[in-house]
Amino acid sequence: MAFDALAERDMEDLLEEDSATGRDREPLVCAACGARVTSSRERVDVNGAHAHTCTNPHGLTFDLGCFGVADGCRPVGEATEAWCWFPGYAWRICVCSQCDAHLGWSYEPATPRAGETGFFGLIFDRLTQPS
Repeated sequence: MAFDALAERDMEDLLEEDSATGRDREPLVCAACGARVTSSRERVDVNGAHAHTCTNPHGLTFDLGCFGVADGCRPVGEATEAWCWFPGYAWRICVCSQCDAHLGWSYEPATPRAGETGFFGLIFDRLTQPS
């Protein structure tokens, strides 16, 4: 079931860790091919929130979740600060490592500073739970 088909409460449940075990309830996989992309354990807050709604210059709106690690994503192209939704970062498109479906963007600090890391902004409806 894709994220866009989940109720908001169900999405929050999916992204939270299982409090009894401290482990992920389930990994998050590519909706196109089922390859593992990341997990709820990798969820991070950026600018005070995990979830963001962003609109690009072409008028396309995306609902994103921020993740510190997304091993199933492959960044493509050169990083740019142009039209970046997160000031201070440069972005690159990220695709599924398995099928090349567009999953979101990787963000890296525009000016590297000690201890500062990047993150992934992944499109919720491009992710799903494993079957």
